[in-house]
Amino acid sequence: LSGKRFSEAVRSHWSIESMHWVLDVTFREDDSRTRERTLGNNLSWLRRFAVTLLKRHPVQDSIRGKMIRCLMNTRVLTEVLTNQQL
Repeated sequence: LSGKRFSEAVRSHWSIESMHWVLDVTFREDDSRTRERTLGNNLSWLRRFAVTLLKRHPVQDSIRGKMIRCLMNTRVLTEVLTNQQL
């Protein structure tokens, strides 16, 4: 195993761990008690999609901060959903 391939594997692993940390801290995903498998999968997909949209928004703030901005201002929510500055 070359050093380059090893470093790529490590970065890939921590990228996945970072996403899981964001989902758990921001959306409390580990506390989810959905019993139906399909519902759990759908909610998980929606959470990951929300994180992707929030990360694309150019405002420098945490994911949680951006979520709060969206809750308080429909213009910001529209910007996040359309990926455009209004």
